[in-house]
Amino acid sequence: MRTVGVGTDGGQPRLSPNGPSERGAWGAAAALMVSATLCFVILDSILKHLAESGFGIGMLVTVRNLVQVLALAALAPLIGRSILRPRRLGLNAARGLSVVLATVFIPLSLTHLPMAQTYAVTFSAPLIAAVLASLLLGERAGWPRWLCILAGFGGVLVALDPGGVGLEPALFYPLAMAAANAAFHVLTRLGRDEDPLAMTFWSGAAAFAICAAALPGTFDPLPLPALALLGIGGLV
Repeated sequence: MRTVGVGTDGGQPRLSPNGPSERGAWGAAAALMVSATLCFVILDSILKHLAESGFGIGMLVTVRNLVQVLALAALAPLIGRSILRPRRLGLNAARGLSVVLATVFIPLSLTHLPMAQTYAVTFSAPLIAAVLASLLLGERAGWPRWLCILAGFGGVLVALDPGGVGLEPALFYPLAMAAANAAFHVLTRLGRDEDPLAMTFWSGAAAFAICAAALPGTFDPLPLPALALLGIGGLV
């Protein structure tokens, strides 16, 4: 996938397509984001179902990450062994931690709040990412986009509806998941010189290592149907 470059404005990066090729790249990026969101919905639904069935969240997250790592490792001979040679292990480890946090907060959110409300709040992740990108990466969005970002945050406050469910800790679960997702996206942008598949593999490996370290306290035997669902979740 071709990386979309950023232009400059007074020496500062800016986000705007300057020609047909860049506009096409932006369209492809938008389509990929929509596809990724669909995959997240499938994974979230699986985790919600299994968590509500009484299985431990720690074990669910561990198996899901293990499936992803094993699948990519098995495909390495076909897609290139370059995925096994990361350039920035520290960055991938940070992405792995973001994956673990986001995945843990998914079932916590969905088992305490309605799915519609949860997703309305987690859609604030791109808004948080835009703010972080401006602060950490120097990317300039322009005042029209900042107005849209502020309007988006206003929509998140409406979706939270604290008066409807009460000021309970559950309200912070989807916000924490959105923050973890935003950090994940910004870290991905920081590692844009890394092979995408290598980044996915090593971030998943880091996430699994973090989960495996917690296994003594989270181990929970899973039946075959649950493992099969997690297999699907790990592949998407």
